[in-house]
Amino acid sequence: MPEITTQPQPTPNQKSINWKNILIGAVIGAVAIGLGVLIFLLLQPKDEISSTVTTKKATPSVKISTPSAKKDETSDWKTFSDKEKTITLKYPKEWDFVRENPPIGKSRSIVIAQEDVVGDPYIQIYISSRNSDFDYYKKLAERPVGSIVKEGGPVHPWVSKKRLENLTVDGYITLREQVEPEQEGSRASYQLIVLINRENYVLDVRQTADTKKDFDSSQKLFFQILSTFKLLD
Repeated sequence: MPEITTQPQPTPNQKSINWKNILIGAVIGAVAIGLGVLIFLLLQPKDEISSTVTTKKATPSVKISTPSAKKDETSDWKTFSDKEKTITLKYPKEWDFVRENPPIGKSRSIVIAQEDVVGDPYIQIYISSRNSDFDYYKKLAERPVGSIVKEGGPVHPWVSKKRLENLTVDGYITLREQVEPEQEGSRASYQLIVLINRENYVLDVRQTADTKKDFDSSQKLFFQILSTFKLLD
């Protein structure tokens, strides 16, 4: 009889591995783990973060006062120009007395006052090309600041003349001298003299008052007038 060969049947352990199922299972497991971690993190109590809100306070700005920021007190003043077109200046609108005297030799004079030169402070302006005025300017320039000289005699009342610090007017360095009478009420007046040497002439500008009180009270006004001076030639 022919020999019959029987093939052995595979045991359960010998069955082929199903990779598809393994892969699906791994994906499902990874998703499950990820969801679990996410849920765990969401359920954790959040730390309180204290936030500090900083309010920026406005710092008051400090405004520095400059000449341009100040009100120009001379803006509505009257303007004067001499006939020879040598100078121009401004003076208070309330002042009505202006007199330009005819030339005497090589000297011209101008008076500007509120009403009249009698009893009120006023401004005197001399424009001179006399040698004596150039000599006076030179002597004053040689005197040290603060020095005092006394002048007077039988005809002229005694006065003391004090050399003051120089001043700049319209870009020019000026010499200054203050004159005070030895006795108030004499024919001498209180004066603040400002001299400018323009080579061909000397400009002499004077603040004049009969009393020390009027002289001191009008000094600010005098410097305001000086600040408006313009030399035209």
